[in-house]
Amino acid sequence: MGVTVRFRDWLPGGAVGPASEVELPARRATLRSLIERRVLRELEARALLKAAPPQDGKRAVAAAWASFSAGKLLVLTPTAQLDDLDAWVELQPGDELTFLQLRPLVSG
Repeated sequence: MGVTVRFRDWLPGGAVGPASEVELPARRATLRSLIERRVLRELEARALLKAAPPQDGKRAVAAAWASFSAGKLLVLTPTAQLDDLDAWVELQPGDELTFLQLRPLVSG
């Protein structure tokens, strides 16, 4: 049985993107698959708006996974911070998953 959840982005500086509803095929998913779904959804939206040139979905997903592994991306559920790409996540209808992009305090 599927479930509808919301994806929301938090960006450096405290900017919060609008939540978008996403229908998932099952109530259980790996964090890896959730990140993939989030990235591909953004690429589709950009293509529709023609806001950016088309990107290779596989590369973009791999970059997001690498960003998560490097601690530059956090993913939060209503009850926890997720820390393992291959762990299973139990989702409830209406859950909001927050994707928080981190940047270093000092560059260089």
